Amino acid sequence: MGHIAKIDLAKLRDTVAEFLKSESGTRELMNEIINSCINDNEAVDHPAHYQGQHECIDVMRAMFGDRAVMDFCKCNAFKYRFRSDRKNGAEDVSKAEWYEDYLIQMEKEARREIQSW
Repeated sequence: MGHIAKIDLAKLRDTVAEFLKSESGTRELMNEIINSCINDNEAVDHPAHYQGQHECIDVMRAMFGDRAVMDFCKCNAFKYRFRSDRKNGAEDVSKAEWYEDYLIQMEKEARREIQSW
């Protein structure tokens, strides 16, 4: 199965229009322009290798419970920050932030449940 990417169509349309106006347009340049329009956040928010009928992390919550997933989020956030300067840089920092945000949201949900008792 191929990688699914979201494209900013307005940006692509405007960029292609500029490309077509130029006389120096090449296939390589066109590919570079198209690739610049791909939403890089997909690698963080919805990586293709985790897509299925359900989000992986939601299935993990159902199978292992919130406490295990909260601990998983803490460990993953640490891992991505720990290795960011040696592996994927800003993408790893974004992944760490995603897990931190997810953990914060889970903790807020847990507090609301406790308060509603």
